[in-house]
Amino acid sequence: MKNRAACALFPWLTLVAACGQLTTPPAPDGFEVTTARLAGTFADSARANGVIGAQLAVSVPGQPVWTSVFGTDSPGVPMTEDILLGTGSISKMFSAVAALRLVDRGQISFTDTLGRWFPDAANLPADLQLRHLFWNQSGLPEYGAAAGYAPAVLADLSRTWTARELLAFVGPPTFAPGASWYASNTDRVLLAAIGAMETGLPHGEYLRRELFEGGGGEVWSPGQADPKAPRIGTHWAQNAAGQTINYSQAVFGPSLFTSRLETYISARELVLFARRLFEGDLLSVQARASMLTFVPADGGVPGQTGGGIGVRRFSYSGRTMYGNSGATTNSSAMYLYDPGTGVIVSMNTNQAGELHRNSHFTVVPALVIEANRFVEASRNR
Repeated sequence: MKNRAACALFPWLTLVAACGQLTTPPAPDGFEVTTARLAGTFADSARANGVIGAQLAVSVPGQPVWTSVFGTDSPGVPMTEDILLGTGSISKMFSAVAALRLVDRGQISFTDTLGRWFPDAANLPADLQLRHLFWNQSGLPEYGAAAGYAPAVLADLSRTWTARELLAFVGPPTFAPGASWYASNTDRVLLAAIGAMETGLPHGEYLRRELFEGGGGEVWSPGQADPKAPRIGTHWAQNAAGQTINYSQAVFGPSLFTSRLETYISARELVLFARRLFEGDLLSVQARASMLTFVPADGGVPGQTGGGIGVRRFSYSGRTMYGNSGATTNSSAMYLYDPGTGVIVSMNTNQAGELHRNSHFTVVPALVIEANRFVEASRNR
């Protein structure tokens, strides 16, 4: 109770030791020694890099999911483990996996072409195969980069966008299908639109039912039918003058949410999802093998060595890992899964990456390596 009172009275404390673990029971078998190291590394990095608020979740086989938090959601309000934070490009994973489940069922196939669903869309290549969308090799440019996109989204924050309206912003292909790799959100929106047409459900509701087992309180996507309003965190950005601004207060609303089709999730829920994705029942053996078939990807993310379906392959400290990262003007996140140890680490923040020097790209791999030491030591006992 004393720790809880301290958290309420002194929210500027960064609380990894004092407040961040209140909801996590002591780990058995010495794992608390490892979590203390994880907490220290996480907190040290967050302090050094100016993190406003962040969540950390670590899943180690045989141990309960361990979580910690840092900093604040908003001034005077501590970050908590159940607040939902933006995931940026990690949202591509959710859309791709949801569509891959339709492949699993035989409703769609990798060789189907866009003309099946968009026969009258003059700006979309009718003969483009879905495999090029799944593996981000379509060549279609980012719809959000079109000159008219941002003004249209900001013109009316109460507007609800449909997938077809968003796809009208897609310009000519920048390379031939299969000739290169680019993780365009256009690919994701097309897969989301196809999934909605095939299931008759809004994309967010399809994700809720298909990927999150009926929808807990720690995941939200636009179009999701929730019994209560989601607890989306306060998100922070940087304006042209270099000032930190409350992006939630300035921009959040139906127009931004539905134009992004972004999934908001807690770090804890993200590692639970990743466990099911890589080791559980979300996909068949064949579908998971397709997901983990990697093509050469650009070097835009440190450590990245290939792109699969909704996931990326990385190399850190000589180890192959799978995962994804995401960034927007107001959030940044990363998760990694080490197939050799089963360790999963997710870090979600409530601010743009440049506001904390994109520290997630260094601290998340470091935390995986730290957790790996516990697993490897346990194997040698």
